[in-house]
Amino acid sequence: MLYAILLNHFDAMATEFERIANDAAPAPLTDLATSIADAYVSVKMRNPEATKAMYRIAGAINQVRLTSDVFARMGRAVAQILGKATDASFDDPKTATFTVLSALAGIARGSFGELGEDHSALDNLGIESRRLAMAYLHAAASAGKNT
Repeated sequence: MLYAILLNHFDAMATEFERIANDAAPAPLTDLATSIADAYVSVKMRNPEATKAMYRIAGAINQVRLTSDVFARMGRAVAQILGKATDASFDDPKTATFTVLSALAGIARGSFGELGEDHSALDNLGIESRRLAMAYLHAAASAGKNT
């Protein structure tokens, strides 16, 4: 049952990224990074209490047993989104995708881990997720130019 709940959550995330990948027109990297962060946060915020509970149980179960298909879907979709950047390119989009998703997972985990009776810990999740995605993706796109 716990695996089904987690899989459903990851499936919602993959579906949201796939929607953006299919619908987004070519755009500046800042806009695409914002879309990625906003999609990530929107899925997490659909039900904050459920997301909080998922973070509490996720560490207790072996997530490796979850199908890798959903993670591959997320990775492909985010890489497609990054490929639409009109002002940047990535020498290694797979690494950029992995890193931005991992970083967003970390900030969400930290925010939901701090969640108490009130939801003030979530007040900055959106803006900080955007800031993180924009800064990292711009640095990753620029990295190839500086090496």
